[in-house]
This record gives sequence, structure tokens and C-alpha cells, in this order.
Amino acid sequence: MLSTVIDHYLRHSWRADLIYLTGDLAQDESRGAYRNLRSAIDPLSLPVEAIPGNHDDPAFMREELSGYGLCGVRTVSGWVLIGLDSREPGQAAGRLGPEELKRFDAVLERNADRPVAVFLHHPPVDLGSEWLDRLGLEDRDAFLELAHRHTNLRLIVFGHAHQAFEASVGALDIIGTPSTGRQFRPKAVQFELDEQPPAYRRFEFCADGSFSTELVWVEQ
Repeated sequence: MLSTVIDHYLRHSWRADLIYLTGDLAQDESRGAYRNLRSAIDPLSLPVEAIPGNHDDPAFMREELSGYGLCGVRTVSGWVLIGLDSREPGQAAGRLGPEELKRFDAVLERNADRPVAVFLHHPPVDLGSEWLDRLGLEDRDAFLELAHRHTNLRLIVFGHAHQAFEASVGALDIIGTPSTGRQFRPKAVQFELDEQPPAYRRFEFCADGSFSTELVWVEQ
């Protein structure tokens, strides 16, 4: 289904400067999955930042996606973009941990005069889905405390949930991006697939500190 999303992107005029892959790049943590991913994204000739999810193997990611970024920091139109690793080995839920939170805090401190967006896999807020909310970011309180302490943080983007999500807390926007594969039914009590098609999300970051986003559903 990723190929369907890439074909859609190539058929339309909008062009990206950078790709963020927000986790679960593989289903089985296999080396071959990242080789397949690389063969799909290399022809786009774009910078990529990859973020591990609970189904990923970071060691294989580093090796097979060599030359691409892994939870790095980028600057786009005056914005600072940072990827965080919330993968907890052996667990479906996520945790940033003290070191990753410290790194996040340091980036926010160094860029106090710039708007910042953060990308991670696990949602730091409840989505209203009973089973899925048990599998979010376990140290969300510490993460959100940092987020609210630094007023330059404007945007949080997550994957994991296989569904669209948008919420605002003061000046902070929290946005979930659906999967390039199958989606989960929103508000479900237990695991349930949805009939929505694959999707990807476009962001445009502006020098005045604003941004816009468009969610693109890709009919197969």
C-alpha cells in the first residue's frame, strides 16, 4: 500500500522538501522489510527522517536506511523539527525515557527563539479508543510537562494509531497521521479495522511561525 501512496504523490503537483516516517516501518522487525522500504523511497530523492515504532528494529533501520536520518533534528523555513524515539523494546506501548526527554529539552532550550515541531510514534494523549489508549506513550506526563514549559513548541505529530486525529491545547497542536496501510476504527472498544484507505499528511511550515496541514486519503 505504500507504493499506492507514493504513486499518488508522484501523480500530483505538490512536492515535499522532506519526508518523516513516523514508525512501524516494518511489521516483523525484519531486515528485508527495510530493504523493501528503501527501494520504494530512494527514487524520490528526498531527505528522510525515520522514527522507530513498536514493530521496528532500530539496528536494522540504521543499517538498511544508512544515509537517511534517524530521529534527527532538521530546520525548515525557520522551524526546528525533531524526531523522538518512543520505542520500548518488547512492548506495544511506548516510553521516551530520561535520556530522550533530556535531549528533547535541550533542543527546545537551544532554539527558544524558533518554532519547534516534534515527531514521535506513540500518541501522548488519549484518542478515545479503549484498547488503543492503553498502548500510547507511558511517560506522557513528563513529555507534556516539557511541551507546555517551552512556548516555542507548536506542534506534536504522532503515528501508531492508524487513524486521523487533531486536537489543540492552547497554542499547541497535536496531530495524528493515519497509516500508509490499513486503518483502525476510531473510538473502538477493542481492536477493529476501519474501511478508510491509506493516507499521508502534508505539512507546510512558514517563516512567520505558522503552519498548515492537509490529510490526503488515497483510494486504491
